[in-house]
Amino acid sequence: MGARRGAAGRVWIDGLRVEEVGLTNVLRRPGTPVRVRNEKTGVEFAEGKDFVSIADPNLNFRWNHDGPHIQLLPGGRIRPGDRLRVGYFHGTTIYRDQVVVCMSEPKLYEIWEKQIPLIEKHVRPSKYFLSMDEVRIGGHCEACRKRNMSMARILGECLTRQVQMIRKANPKAEVFVWSDMLDPNHNARPNYYMVDGDFTGSWEYAPRDLRIVCWYFDKRRPSLDHFSKLGFQTVGGAYYDADDLSNPQGWLEALDATPGAIGIMYTTWENKYGLLADFGGLVRRRQ
Repeated sequence: MGARRGAAGRVWIDGLRVEEVGLTNVLRRPGTPVRVRNEKTGVEFAEGKDFVSIADPNLNFRWNHDGPHIQLLPGGRIRPGDRLRVGYFHGTTIYRDQVVVCMSEPKLYEIWEKQIPLIEKHVRPSKYFLSMDEVRIGGHCEACRKRNMSMARILGECLTRQVQMIRKANPKAEVFVWSDMLDPNHNARPNYYMVDGDFTGSWEYAPRDLRIVCWYFDKRRPSLDHFSKLGFQTVGGAYYDADDLSNPQGWLEALDATPGAIGIMYTTWENKYGLLADFGGLVRRRQ
């Protein structure tokens, strides 16, 4: 509990409790089973036989709604007065709107296998950009644990499969990815957010023909060196909604000294394009 970006003042927090809650945001997929057992005997009850199948009709990955109740079925083994222990997996958000996919769930790849040919059919892009940055949750569910693999390898194999699917649909496509989850100077490390595992070494499992878009300005030099030494081609993810072009200027200087650097990108999250023309002029003057 606290005030994010608080600068001054006083705050009083009272009556705070930590307690178990019900089946809120309950996830239902093969890697996230729901288990209900008798607390005293340890007997595990069967969904669809002892109790009604559980689903959260208000699933929104927030904590502003009540979850479903456990409803007993006639003829089931749960008796009045039994004390139950319930285990389940729940989803959550980062910054209220970011929800991470599970890189170990087979259904994910079935979805991508269908979507990539549709992209090729209707858009036919020459370049793909994988949104595989800031992977802040992972490694907790049974789908991940049963693989007996590090999170670094799970991430690397996920990237590899995406590239393979794209190459199958378009052998000539260039594939780009954000740098942070493959960079030991950034997020490829242990103890990252709510990840149960370690992303260190993820770069060893990533396809070498990926184009890496580096975006951590303060670590641009060690990050670019890291990928260059591994044989990756790099791009500078520059600008980031500043009021001037000092950020792109710094990136251009670093990229000039990096073997395998192939470009720079005007990167805005706030749809600020006022400096785009000046950015283009800055880049053109260095060619």
